[in-house]
Amino acid sequence: MQKVIIESDNQILIQALKSHASIAEIQVIIEDIVHLVRGIPNCMPREANSLAHEVTKLTGQGTLHQNWIMYKPLSIRNILQKDHLAISRLANSS
Repeated sequence: MQKVIIESDNQILIQALKSHASIAEIQVIIEDIVHLVRGIPNCMPREANSLAHEVTKLTGQGTLHQNWIMYKPLSIRNILQKDHLAISRLANSS
């Protein structure tokens, strides 16, 4: 792997990965992640909760149907397209 984006909606985890800080409860997991990405030249941890936020919002409004994965609402399609473009840019910058 040459380039990887690690996404999480857990701000504490992302900050710990970026700063190499220690969080006692999940330190073993952080160490595993750091060990796995050591050999990847362009690994970018970032917060990415826009999809989870949108799913939660639509669920709360009662507008997200059970088959939303097959028939994605426009707002979810837009988020996925934006993520796809970001990944494509990352892949093409090598």
